Amino acid sequence: EQQQQQQQQQVQKVEEGRFEASAGEAQVGDQGSWAEQDFKAYYEAQCLLPDADYQALWSMMKTPLPVTLAVDIARPAATLLEARLLKDGWRRRSELDGAGLSVWEMDG
Repeated sequence: EQQQQQQQQQVQKVEEGRFEASAGEAQVGDQGSWAEQDFKAYYEAQCLLPDADYQALWSMMKTPLPVTLAVDIARPAATLLEARLLKDGWRRRSELDGAGLSVWEMDG
């Protein structure tokens, strides 16, 4: 019933013209886009986490991800490329070395 009330409120906001456009997607006040609201509702309805943990999850999902790339270590120039990445401030993800991967990242 609470979800139905929220949906009715959202429809009312749209009908009254109280929504904003952002990046080509309709916004509903401070609650985010329709797609974001649907995404949250879908996962919350599955009860995968305690209710108190969802807010932390949504906040974490909005944090930027680092730029990441992988170097094909079978290539002859791999060693030179890795040296250049290190010199330019990239950080090697050493936890992936055991899998034979050369993965590098740089924070935004």
